[in-house]
Amino acid sequence: MQKMRDLGVFKTTLSYNVLLNLYYKTGNKEKFDSLMSEMEENGVRFDKFTYGIRLSAAAAASDLEGIDKILAEWQSDLRSLLDWADYSIAANGYTKSGAVDKALEMLKRSEEQIPSSKRQRGAYEYLMTQYAVLGKKDETLRLWERYKEQMKINNYGYLCIMTSLSKLDDNETAEKIFEEWESEHAMYDLRIPNTLIGAYTRNGFLDKAEAIMSRISLKDQKPNHTTWNYLAKGYLDEGQIDKALESATKAVSAAPPGWMPKQGHKDVVERLSSHIKNENSTAVVGEMVWDCPKGDEETSELAEVESGQ
Repeated sequence: MQKMRDLGVFKTTLSYNVLLNLYYKTGNKEKFDSLMSEMEENGVRFDKFTYGIRLSAAAAASDLEGIDKILAEWQSDLRSLLDWADYSIAANGYTKSGAVDKALEMLKRSEEQIPSSKRQRGAYEYLMTQYAVLGKKDETLRLWERYKEQMKINNYGYLCIMTSLSKLDDNETAEKIFEEWESEHAMYDLRIPNTLIGAYTRNGFLDKAEAIMSRISLKDQKPNHTTWNYLAKGYLDEGQIDKALESATKAVSAAPPGWMPKQGHKDVVERLSSHIKNENSTAVVGEMVWDCPKGDEETSELAEVESGQ
């Protein structure tokens, strides 16, 4: 870095931002703080990206004081205005720290920026999920209705609301929205019924989960490995070992090339093994672990949705 200084590279805000982002991404707090001090000493002007990187770093560290300080500085700098995504980063940091009131305030400010944004669809989808994380069902549904008023909802939008309602344990509303989606969308997206099947199996409603499976078949669709894994766990929770084993085996068979089972699938296999370790089918369970190809497992949880800023 000293050579870069000697060459005069560190003369612009952009140059500092590149390194700041690198240190933030790699978790090098010492170098991050040192570079920030250097910028201040050298009178390097902060721009929108500088503030954004600093805010992201503070939010990731659940640094409440840091978030407050950066927001105050940023809001007083009229040359660098915050947009909905910036406020949502602050909201996420407050949420992680348990500062619910501050998180809600940031989500409201984020909403206020949506009309001027070029990414309105992403804003609605992301903010719905954040209200759900905070357990605010009314706010989630209010924003969903506003979203529908503003534009036609695509599959990803339905996935966002279905996942949010799953987190809120509101199966009744999720069922209604699923019916709406199924009647209006010709492009079938298995992640959406999978979300409902996952919610049903977590709550012991296996008959409802099986009914959704039948509807998938009526649409000439095939359940995928995520679908079967949800069912396997549901059957296992209810002590239906034979059905759990059958579903877990189908999950492996339906997996795409390059799939790596994550903890959810491994837990099912381990629990099945403990139930039937003294029976002949133990070998089958073992094969379900060792025969799985490597890769990433599909997921319809909020971790996937929240990256859609």
